[in-house]
Amino acid sequence: MLDEALEVYLSAYEREPFTSASIDLSRGRIRRVYSRLVRTRYALWLLAGHPLFSAVDDGRVVGFAALASPNVAIPRGRWLRSWLSFLVRSFPSWLAMLPRVIRSAGLLAAMRPPNNLPAAHYTLDAIAVHPSHQGKGVGRLLLEEVEKCCLADKSSSGVYLYTGEEKNRRIYERFGYRLLDKRKAGGITAYHMFRTNAKDSAPTAHAMKKQESVEWTRR
Repeated sequence: MLDEALEVYLSAYEREPFTSASIDLSRGRIRRVYSRLVRTRYALWLLAGHPLFSAVDDGRVVGFAALASPNVAIPRGRWLRSWLSFLVRSFPSWLAMLPRVIRSAGLLAAMRPPNNLPAAHYTLDAIAVHPSHQGKGVGRLLLEEVEKCCLADKSSSGVYLYTGEEKNRRIYERFGYRLLDKRKAGGITAYHMFRTNAKDSAPTAHAMKKQESVEWTRR
């Protein structure tokens, strides 16, 4: 299921401002290498216990979300072995990614998390909906599952994310996220947002969780 979820990730993030500025996913060779890179990362997350969610419609993955938990750490040895393996297996293909990545290094200042983030927070590292299912409630379903996960952790202060799109900022605000900081680099604005685990908050999801997946139904 992880491979299906990552295909959704690639389809959704191909035009995401920060991703498209640093990685040209329209090039087959680059896309394959980046796919292996992302898979290496989230496979480590899954093994370590970070929450990953898939929205499934009729047996097909149509949405994906990755949540970094403040309570989970990836063992350094496992981390090093996985990334060394990726570099060796993907050499020299990953070198083709470097020129554009280096040219876009100035974006890192805008993407860096703000200093005023509360302690013990979750980070919504990625949320993606397949283009064929966008606007059909899949993103809402995933955000509700993220909300449930964070609210269930009484030690958590909330969940942090950033987005490079104004339309997404407005969507997140409807789910209780508030703007912490706004920075611009390379013509892209990064909106850094946080949703507090308020005492009077309650889960709003309507889906049933099945292992790492949730079932999406048409409404």
